[in-house]
Amino acid sequence: MLRGNIGEIVSVPGGSELCLSALRECAAIAGACGYPMSETFLPEKSPQLTAPGSKLTSSMYRDLTEQPRVEVDTILGDLVERGRKHGVSAPIVQAAFVSLTIYEQGRIRAKGVGR
Repeated sequence: MLRGNIGEIVSVPGGSELCLSALRECAAIAGACGYPMSETFLPEKSPQLTAPGSKLTSSMYRDLTEQPRVEVDTILGDLVERGRKHGVSAPIVQAAFVSLTIYEQGRIRAKGVGR
């Protein structure tokens, strides 16, 4: 959704907070599904998601930049649905799901036009 690596994201005002909020949403969904994170999970992972200059990216970002199919339904769609089933609101994850679904639909349409 943010189309950059960790270093690029955290260099923008609000980028670090957005990364941490998304991580908390994912942890809340996992916990509601019976897979609670340890007390050390967030403190241990947070520096990885907010490291200035980090070149770290997600596999979905790499798919997006290399233009193969982005597994938005399998990853984010499933996560959003699990959150819904357990009453966990995840607006950042939902926004990423919507954004990447629109991207994927456009990619499929563009592929069909050339046939």
